[in-house]
Amino acid sequence: MVAASDHFGWTVGALDTDGDGRVKPLVGAPGNASGTVTVLTLSPGTLESATALAEDDLGWSAGTHGAAFGITLPP
Repeated sequence: MVAASDHFGWTVGALDTDGDGRVKPLVGAPGNASGTVTVLTLSPGTLESATALAEDDLGWSAGTHGAAFGITLPP
């Protein structure tokens, strides 16, 4: 569930996140706890998956509440 205070969509970007050659849209939600980035996997006309990631999901030390992970993304 997305809350208004999550600021989902504050930033958007695109990146090949898994090396498969397909660029995936990224959506930042810097207000969601310490912040999240949602990776969208798409195929023509279909949303295959939406995976929300926090810093600790990426093996980084988890930020503190309000750290705003996802406030900037690659263009």
